[in-house]
Amino acid sequence: MSPKDLVTFVADHVQSWQPQLAQLVRASAPGSVHATTVRTSRRPEPWDPGLVTLIGDAVHPMIPAGIGAAVALADAARLAQELGPEIRGETPLPTAVGQYEQAMRQYGFDAVEASEQRLQS
Repeated sequence: MSPKDLVTFVADHVQSWQPQLAQLVRASAPGSVHATTVRTSRRPEPWDPGLVTLIGDAVHPMIPAGIGAAVALADAARLAQELGPEIRGETPLPTAVGQYEQAMRQYGFDAVEASEQRLQS
């Protein structure tokens, strides 16, 4: 699509969300508009935890739906919670990381699937 066609396509798509947003999109300079490929992740099989882990889009990239930053913050909070006993010497580091990863695979990839469903609606 040409930049002008992209502006029209997006404005038409968001018109039902908020008419002012469609007006804002229509006011965009076509030269500032371009298409980009957005990729999303799929729910992985569990893996053996190690000494390094990932949070946010590094582990569960998703289609923009306004929830990505919140999920990344939830990852950070969950990881900090699981590392508490490790810091006190109560839990081995791989166990703490594994507990974080197990929970993150559930809620993180639930969020990925929710972002895809929002795109389709």
